[in-house]
Amino acid sequence: GMIHGFLYSEFRHDGPEFIQAHVEDFLLNLLNLDRPFETNWLSENCRSERENMTKGEVLDCVQRFRSQYDELIPLAFEKNDLVYNEGFMYLMFAIAWEGKVVGANESQRHEGMGIAQVFLENGEWMIQGIQMPDFQFEK
Repeated sequence: GMIHGFLYSEFRHDGPEFIQAHVEDFLLNLLNLDRPFETNWLSENCRSERENMTKGEVLDCVQRFRSQYDELIPLAFEKNDLVYNEGFMYLMFAIAWEGKVVGANESQRHEGMGIAQVFLENGEWMIQGIQMPDFQFEK
């Protein structure tokens, strides 16, 4: 008979490499105005820096952010550190992006450190919170 080898990660998406992939995908989605925002990796249970938020409240926050710009351009993303604390994983990352505010002639560059709070839900790492230069989950 024939033997097939499979990687664990082909069936289970609970490894730390998926945290970075999901956060990066979320941020690219946030910064792409050419298509509607997709909620693939957004948890139903989110939070801002201070309080719990519903997925709907986060979507309102995302819409407010995106509506401020005529153009958003992702420039760089780099994973910095992954920290486990009290049942949650936190991905620290460096990010740079440019945004052209509605009605402005020039783009503004935003760069610095960001953090994503993620939680393993039904075998997938879901984003519960994001803070980065000039954007965070807030009501």
